[in-house]
Amino acid sequence: MKTEYRALIIIVLVVLLIILGAGALKKNNVSLNGPASTILFLTQPVKTFSGIIEKVDGDTLTVSQNMTMNSVTQKITYNVITDKNTVIEQPESPIPYLFAKTMNATNKQKTIKDLKVGQAAVLNTDEDLRTLSSQEFKATRITLNAIMNTLSGPVFDVGGNTLIIKTIPPFTPVSETPKERNYRVKITNDTEISRIAADGSPVRLTLNDIKRGVWVVAYTDGDVNTGTDFTALRIDPSISVEAPTPTPTNPPATPTPTPRPISPTSAPMPTVSSASPSSNTR
Repeated sequence: MKTEYRALIIIVLVVLLIILGAGALKKNNVSLNGPASTILFLTQPVKTFSGIIEKVDGDTLTVSQNMTMNSVTQKITYNVITDKNTVIEQPESPIPYLFAKTMNATNKQKTIKDLKVGQAAVLNTDEDLRTLSSQEFKATRITLNAIMNTLSGPVFDVGGNTLIIKTIPPFTPVSETPKERNYRVKITNDTEISRIAADGSPVRLTLNDIKRGVWVVAYTDGDVNTGTDFTALRIDPSISVEAPTPTPTNPPATPTPTPRPISPTSAPMPTVSSASPSSNTR
C-alpha cells in the first residue's frame, strides 16, 4: 500500500511541476509557437543571432536563419530594431602589401544605410531571445561579414589605366550557375603593383609590365561579388597564361643516297663451266 501512495505522490508532483512551468512561461510572455520555442532547450541566455538580411525598412531589419533540429529545418525570422546607439561595423579585408603599408584588418564603422539585402550579419542584443514575447528585438551591435575583395584571373585587355580581368566571381549561390564576368579594375597612383621575385625579395612593377594574357591577383576596394567596377589597391602579376608561339623550323632535308663504287677486287667473278676431257673409244 505504501508503494501505491508513493507512486501517487510522484504523479501529483509531476503534474504540479508542469502547471507551475506553464504558469512561469505565461508570466514571462514566452510563446511556444514563436521563434523562441526553438531555443528554449538552451540553459544559458541567448543574446546573439546570426542570419541573412532579407529586408531593410528605415531603422528596422528583417533577418532570417535556417535552423535544423532533429532533421527538421525551420526558418527563424526576427525584426531587428536599430537606433543611434546601435554600433554597426564590418571588418576590413587585409591587403598583403609588400611595401610600407599595413595589412592589419580593422573594424570599419558603418551606418544603417550601408546595410543591404543579402548580407550576412551577427546581431547582439541585451534581451534574452528565449523569453521574447514577439519576433522583435533591439540590436546593440551589428557586425557584417568581411567583404570578398580579391580577384584572380588573366588580363583580357589593358586600356589606359584600366585592366579588364575576365574571371568567375569568388562566390556563387548554390542555386546559380557560375558565369564569367568582365571586371574593370582601375589603376591609380596609390595602387601598388608588386610581386615576390624568385629569390624571395619584393619587387615593384609598373602598369607597363602588365600585358594581355598575364595572370594577376587584384586586391580591390569593394566586394567583387556585388559589382564589376573597382579600384585596385594592389596588383600581383604572375606568369603569362598564353602558350608561347612556336618558332617555325624547316624540316631537315632528306639525304640523297650516294652510289657505292664497286672495286675490282670486290666484283663477283663470272662462273666458268669447264668440261672434263673425254676420250672416244672406237
